Amino acid sequence: MTEANERVVRVGCAGLPPGTAREAYFRRLPLLEVEGPAKPAVLRKWQRAGAHTLLLRVDKLDLAAAAWRELLDGYDALKAEALVLQTPPSFSPSAANREAMKRFFGEVAGDPGDRVVCWEPRGTWEPLQAARLCLELGILHAYDPLLPDEEGPPPAAEEAYYRIYGLGLQRNRISDDNLATLAERVALHARAWVVFATGERWRDAQKFAALWSAFADEAE
Repeated sequence: MTEANERVVRVGCAGLPPGTAREAYFRRLPLLEVEGPAKPAVLRKWQRAGAHTLLLRVDKLDLAAAAWRELLDGYDALKAEALVLQTPPSFSPSAANREAMKRFFGEVAGDPGDRVVCWEPRGTWEPLQAARLCLELGILHAYDPLLPDEEGPPPAAEEAYYRIYGLGLQRNRISDDNLATLAERVALHARAWVVFATGERWRDAQKFAALWSAFADEAE
C-alpha cells in the first residue's frame, strides 16, 4: 500500500521492444512487463535491471497448487510489483467461469500476502462486470481504459493496472488527446501501472511517460 499523499506511477511496455537492450530500455522507462512462466534464475537476471510486472496467459484456470506456487516463486525472484493473469476470449463471462474464478482464488491461489494479483479478461467481459468480480475476489482488474465501450471512470481506487492496446482507435494510434485522457484516469489512483501493448509501444510509452511527468508536476 502507498503512504498518504504519495503517488507511484510506473509506465512501461508489454515485452522488451525489438532491437532494444535492457539497459537502454530502463534508461527511458521505469517498468517492463515480462511474460511467464520462466525459471527463477532467469527472472533474477531480469530483476537486476529495474522494476517489473509478470504476465501469465492461461487458457483455463487449471493451475494446480504446485504450479501456482512455482509462479509465485518466479514473482518473488523477479521482485515483481504485480502479477497479471490473462484469460483468453474463450473464457467467457458465464456463470460456470465466474464460479471457476471463485474456486481458483479461494482454493488454489489463497492469500497472496503482500503480492499484487491482477486479472485481465480478454473477450466479452463487460468492464464493470469484471471489476465487480475482481472486487469480490480481492484482486485488481487489468484493462484498457481507452477502449470505446469502456463505461466511464470506475469508482476511485487506490491501485490500478492499465494495459493499453489502442484497439478501436483510428488506425490503432494513441493521440495526444487519448494520452491526456489516460493521464486523467491515472490521476484517480495512488498507485498505477500503465503498460503499453500497442503496435508502437516503445514510442507510445515514452510519450505518455513524458506527458504524465508534466501532468503530475502541474497537479502538485
